Formats: sequence, structure tokens, C-alpha cells
Amino acid sequence: MSLYDEESTIPEFEAVIDLLRQEDQPFPPSLWNQFSDISRVELNALKRKWTEVRPERKTALLEDLESMMDYNFQVNFDEFAKFCMDDDEPAVRAGAIRLLFEYDRRDLVDKMLDVLENDADELVQSTAATMLGNYVYLGELEEFPAEEAHRIEDALLRAIDESNSVLVQRRALEAVSFSGREEVSPLILAAYEKNERDWILTALYAMGRSASQEWGKIVMQNLDHYDTDIQFEAIQAAGEMYLETARPWLLKTARDAENLDQSIRMAIARALENIGGDGVMEALESLMEWADDDEEMELLEQAVEFTAFTGSVRMPSMFGFSGETFEEAIHEIEGDDIDADDMRNYLREEFGYMLDDDGEYVEDENFDRDDEDLFHDHDHSMDDDDDLDDSPRQSSRKRHRH
Repeated sequence: MSLYDEESTIPEFEAVIDLLRQEDQPFPPSLWNQFSDISRVELNALKRKWTEVRPERKTALLEDLESMMDYNFQVNFDEFAKFCMDDDEPAVRAGAIRLLFEYDRRDLVDKMLDVLENDADELVQSTAATMLGNYVYLGELEEFPAEEAHRIEDALLRAIDESNSVLVQRRALEAVSFSGREEVSPLILAAYEKNERDWILTALYAMGRSASQEWGKIVMQNLDHYDTDIQFEAIQAAGEMYLETARPWLLKTARDAENLDQSIRMAIARALENIGGDGVMEALESLMEWADDDEEMELLEQAVEFTAFTGSVRMPSMFGFSGETFEEAIHEIEGDDIDADDMRNYLREEFGYMLDDDGEYVEDENFDRDDEDLFHDHDHSMDDDDDLDDSPRQSSRKRHRH
């Protein structure tokens, strides 16, 4: 866009700013996307009047934009969020960082480290710690420079050791738990052994993120916990660890779907989708009968679709399932309703596996795995708390947090 074109948008955007300043009516949702891909000229216009917008109005806008990202994957509020990070109001700074939870470029690393170490507000610091976990995760996938990832891990480990805020310590541990560094496992165990509710929640969450089977016994012990928040985290961890020993309990509990909280039903569905195996389809169908809303039904439908596929082809060990090879399974199920070529194309397009010259399924080197997370369900763009309590939130895009 030329400077002339940008300047021509100012009258329209000025009207958006004026509506934002008005406190006698809600800011129209139809205008939320005006802050996506905001231009330099528009941002400068906003800066001139930003101090005239009340903090509550700013915070509400950021929350609205965050909710918009749950269902609209085309919007990009990065530049607006970066601007809001320097606001005087802590809730605005924290809301801005939440908009950047999926940001993966290096230019914000130093800024986030500075916020973690020096911001005066613990909510802002803890939110920065959560965001930094995204870089740790990418580092483990070798999609982020190892030296930078190590520097971020060092900062998170210091926060665990030195911060005066329990919330900051907890979020820092959750963030660094993606890392395979030897210091992490003892910290997770120490958190659990504090035997304090908040630390148990954090420890179970971190166990799931680590995806290590070493935590299987502890996770199993908490599947039936009387505290539904702790129970939720244990179920989530079981799914993220692909903990097959949890399957019988999950199947049994799913049969009592009528008496379960929605958050527990959804956690069970995610865990069963990951773990797979006999009885999972029936359990998911049972859960569908008691779905409370469209979000829960959508999650269950996706789980059923995925389970139907994996159950049909009996996924081989490369995906953590026992059974035949892909090709044997394809020939076995090929018939009027299933075309073998379609199945092979599905395997390649969805999972990046293709037949080589020897008839074996191998990874397609040209397959883009950036958005493929079916088997790595660590949601590095998880929600953080809107305030300092532990009230759960749910989102179709983000990991339920306590």
C-alpha cells in the first residue's frame, strides 16, 4: 500500500478510534478486524488518541480480539499488540502479550525477557513467561535457534528460583517444561511434592507438556481426584503423554457422561483421541449424547472423525499405535466405501507419509509440519489467567488453563 493509499484510510480509521473512545455503548464487533494488519499510518493515528481511551475499554478490546482469534485464523493483531505492550495499565500489557502467544519470530525475545525480569506487575510477568514457553517448544522441535532457546530457558529457570511471585514461578515452570534439560524433571517433582493445590495443578500441567512416561504413576493417581480442576489436569496430561494405562479409566468414566462436568467430558475426549484403542469410538459417541454446546460437539466430532480413521487403518508404531502397516491395512479395508488411492493420498496430505520405492511408508521431506499437531498436542498458545484467581477458561483454540 502506498503512502497515499494509507493516508486515504485515515478518515475511516479515525471514526473507529472515535467509537472506541465512546463509553456509552459497546465497541462494535464488526470493527474488531480494523486492528488486524494495522498500517503504520493507522497506528500513528491511534497513538495520538490512545491515552483518551479508558483502561477498561482497552482491556475489553484486547479480550475481544483474543476471542476473535479463536475462530478467525486470518486476522493478525501483532503490530497492535506490540504497541499495547508499552501501555501504563498492567491489564492492557498482559492482554497484549496474550495476543502474541503464537508469535514465533525472534524480534520479541529480548522484550519478553525484559518483561519477565523487570515488569512491576506479577500478572504481566507471568503472562510473559507463558509466551516464552512458545519459544522453548519451538526450540525442542529444532525450529528455533538452540542458543536463543537455551537463553530463554535460563531466564525461566531463574524466575522459578528467584521470583517472589508464586504465579510467576508457576508459569515459568509450565513454560520451561517443554524443555528436555535435566534440571526440569526435578523441578516438576518438587512442585508436585509441595502438596499445595496450585502447585499440583502446575505440576500436572507440566507433566503433560513434558510428554514423559516417567509421570505415568502420578497422573494415574490423580485421575479420580475429588478436585475437578486437578482431575482435569491429570486427564489432559494422560492424553498428552499417550498414557495407555489410563484408557480403561477413561472408557469407564466416559460411560457416566451424564454426571460429568463439561470440562471433564472434553478432557476425556481429547485424551481418548490421542491414546486410541478398543472402545474409544463407543465412548466418544456416548459423550456426544451429552454435549452442552457447539464447541463441545465440534471437539467430539473431530475426535470421532480422527478415531474412525485411525481405527480403520490400525495405525502402525510410527504413530505410537500397534497393528499392521499402512499398506496391509489399506488392502484389508479397501472396498465399496473406501478407495485405496484415496487413503494413500489422505496419509500423505494429512500426515506427510508416502510410499517409497520399496513399498514402505516414509516421511515426505517436502511435507510442511508447522501446522500439523495431531500427534504433538502441546498447545504452546495456551490461555493464561485473566486475573490472579484459578478460574478455568475454555477455548476451541487454546489449552484450558487453571
